[in-house]
Amino acid sequence: QLATGLGKTEVFCELARRNIAKWGRVMIVAHTTELVSQAAKKLQDRTGLLPAIEQGANFSTEAEGFQSTFVCASRQSLHEARLPRFGGFGLLIIDEAHHASNENQSYKRIIEHLKKDNPDLKILGVTATPKRTDKSALGRVFGVCSYEMGIDKAVNDGWLVPPSVNV
Repeated sequence: QLATGLGKTEVFCELARRNIAKWGRVMIVAHTTELVSQAAKKLQDRTGLLPAIEQGANFSTEAEGFQSTFVCASRQSLHEARLPRFGGFGLLIIDEAHHASNENQSYKRIIEHLKKDNPDLKILGVTATPKRTDKSALGRVFGVCSYEMGIDKAVNDGWLVPPSVNV
């Protein structure tokens, strides 16, 4: 959990880059076009590899037998017809993980599908807003929060400027 502006995309792209030899292929799932594009660009900047994009009219090359090291996909595009093409991932990163609550069937389906292929699949969820108003428990999906830096700590430690209100 990192407050807005602390570089969640930078963190998970660097984590993926550093651990590609250990975990192998990486899939990043987000829920908006902007976040999918942002992750793909950061991954390419960090690794020099062009990630496959699975979103809307964009189909990755998985169907042709080529497997990209990195796949950036929208949650909405990984539905029943497209999801079966994917496998062999060691790490699944879910951006804006607060959307992946235990009640969200699309994320549950993605996780279950990828775990069938690799029971040791690592799952990382990143978010700035872990506390859900509907009280849905993210701990049932992710197990543990491995790192947390909220706005107060980030401001006090000099990572963010204090918020201001212009009236």
